[in-house]
Amino acid sequence: MKILRLILTGFIVFLFSGVLTPVTVASATDAAGLQYDVMKVANKVIVVTGAGSGMGRELALELARRGAKVAAVDLRAESLTETAKLVVEIGGTISTHAMDVTDAKAVDALPAAVMKALGDVDGLVNNAGIIQPSVKINDLDFAAAEHVMNVNFYGPLRLIKVFLPNLLKRPEAHILNVSSMGAYAPVPG
Repeated sequence: MKILRLILTGFIVFLFSGVLTPVTVASATDAAGLQYDVMKVANKVIVVTGAGSGMGRELALELARRGAKVAAVDLRAESLTETAKLVVEIGGTISTHAMDVTDAKAVDALPAAVMKALGDVDGLVNNAGIIQPSVKINDLDFAAAEHVMNVNFYGPLRLIKVFLPNLLKRPEAHILNVSSMGAYAPVPG
């Protein structure tokens, strides 16, 4: 877990070091010498999906350590309760939102619930995701493939669509979509 936390800490620094917004006058420089604007997360409201466990939980914890107010979203309420407990233990601020990212009505209601709990949203981290069964395409059930697309593609798309109007009004805002290496190097089959 400590190694995962160290990797994720570096990952968060990378993500919120402004890699999303290259600028000419920079406040950070990456290893390749490219300069980027930096988003400070202290006192920002960041929505993190898949925050009940794994990378999502670690993202929520690290953002809270850096002073962000975290809106944790996950399918499993009991996992969110544990994440909230950990965030509170480190002195962070968190709201929890148990929901399925494929449920359009729940997604539509999320921005209002987050804003009521924490204020205007400054960032969205689409981290929730699932993998398909590891079978050849001929053996892959269409319903399973459709479920993967609903969670991994349409879920983040819906979340972006519902949060974007508010994000565009913020002085500074970011959207981050997390993906697995499967998106870059799929298994043949």
